[in-house]
Amino acid sequence: MRAEFAWMASYYRGSWNALLAIVSVAVAGALLAPAQPHIVRLIFDHAIPEGHTALLVGLALLLLAVRFAGGALSLLSRHLTLTVTRGVTMEIRRAIIAGLYDQPSEFHDFSAPGRLQKRIVHDTEQLENHMQAVLSVGLPALLGAMMLTLMMASMSWQVTGILLVLAPPLWFTTRLSNTFLKRNLKAFQAQFELFNKGIYFVLRHMDLTRIRAFEEGELDRQTSILAGLRESGARMSRGFEIHNQIQNVATSVIAIVLLVSGGIAIQHGMLKVGDFVALYIAAAMLSGQSIRLASVIPDVFMIRDVVDRLRELPQRSAPALRAGSALPAFKGCIELEGVSFRRGSRPILRRVDLTIRPGRHVAIRGANGAGKSTLVQLVLGLLKPSEGRLTADGVPYDELDLAALRRKIGFVPQRPDFFGGTLLENIIYGRPEATTEDVDDALRKAGIDDFVRSLPNGLETLVGEGGVTISGGQGQRLAIAAALVARPRLLVFDEPTNHLDPMAVTAIIDTLRRESADTAVLTISHASALIGTADAVYDLTAGRLTPAEEASA
Repeated sequence: MRAEFAWMASYYRGSWNALLAIVSVAVAGALLAPAQPHIVRLIFDHAIPEGHTALLVGLALLLLAVRFAGGALSLLSRHLTLTVTRGVTMEIRRAIIAGLYDQPSEFHDFSAPGRLQKRIVHDTEQLENHMQAVLSVGLPALLGAMMLTLMMASMSWQVTGILLVLAPPLWFTTRLSNTFLKRNLKAFQAQFELFNKGIYFVLRHMDLTRIRAFEEGELDRQTSILAGLRESGARMSRGFEIHNQIQNVATSVIAIVLLVSGGIAIQHGMLKVGDFVALYIAAAMLSGQSIRLASVIPDVFMIRDVVDRLRELPQRSAPALRAGSALPAFKGCIELEGVSFRRGSRPILRRVDLTIRPGRHVAIRGANGAGKSTLVQLVLGLLKPSEGRLTADGVPYDELDLAALRRKIGFVPQRPDFFGGTLLENIIYGRPEATTEDVDDALRKAGIDDFVRSLPNGLETLVGEGGVTISGGQGQRLAIAAALVARPRLLVFDEPTNHLDPMAVTAIIDTLRRESADTAVLTISHASALIGTADAVYDLTAGRLTPAEEASA
């Protein structure tokens, strides 16, 4: 629990003043709690026996004012709690998102986006709700219960002592009920997670299921999951009902014991009727506070579980990829010196030496699995080498602000990635400073300007998620335009002929080199026609890079 508390405290550290205000409001509410039984005692012991109508009305109005004040403090506590917890939730989500950007590419290669999304969205929302319950319900209930207990003890320590003797067995029974409740809750959550994954599988692999004629089998599997969800939900509901009944029985026991012990105290002259009524009201209020306090116990357990899951996520916890702060005027020179990369114990690249100079076109070819994509990710600073070093214009990557370096590199992936939005939004994503002239020039160099002009809405044409509304060739050219819009010093093509013929890519590179002679180009490709235009060609075999031949420019 200590580690979970330390993690939470690190995010609430900037909200200490607000938390102090929440505690202060809760203390004020707790101080008001004994006032109500005390006013009732004055009514029964003085105002009514003495026939003092003015005093009776005054005390009644005072009682009403205390209730209004308590309600106002409750609203203020709720407002402060919402402000603090929502602010902290925003910081947690921001830290997680930032941490994800800090991770090397291999982290995302082996992470399930759906699971990460659920944790970032749902787990943080749960944490916020549970913290709101603890701060706005549990804390006032705890302080109120303490103040009411002190008041009751001051009125009759004998009756209060009897009630305190009953407290441990009642608490133990409630604790045992909470244990079973937590177990049923966890079982339901696990089954609900299976249900969530099952529905995702059905929607994601609908075609696969149909093609393999496994609809009935999959339906049986999902029905089994649904049956488990129904049973676990029923157990959880029964658990909550049993828990509530135990609370009600405990409340009844306390009321009956108080009635008997208080009556005996009145018979022996140890307690006045007004004191007894005030004591009874205080006990009822204490019971209510105890129930409210017990209601947040599951929230405390859930906070621990949710924090355990959230702590597993990266939160700006990989500074190695962003450690540098140097911002060179990058001219396009990249050097790899003795670079090796291993994934676990498996070597991917072995002592690679490569120089990419401004104005030069370097091509690398190799079989699938030879390490070409890994080499590109190293150049982009998305992976760190296991051995050796990379430099940009002579400055080691470890000293560079790699995000700033990537802003000066244009990258065209073999599978362009588009999000739901307009063509313009996809092209200038990450380049908000791009001008209309920059966009038009990039479209022209990519050979896609005529196509865009032919569209009724031009650059405002909507692109479906993943680029489903455009062809592969159009998507490839748009990805090239997006890479060119920032006027990069280095342009990297990863298998650009997947959707374009080699001559089309060659024409784009020729246009780029003719109009931007200092731009360096790195091409990963199998196409001989494209590789033939490069200034230097390398073969990547089993992780080793060797010069192939010098090609004519």
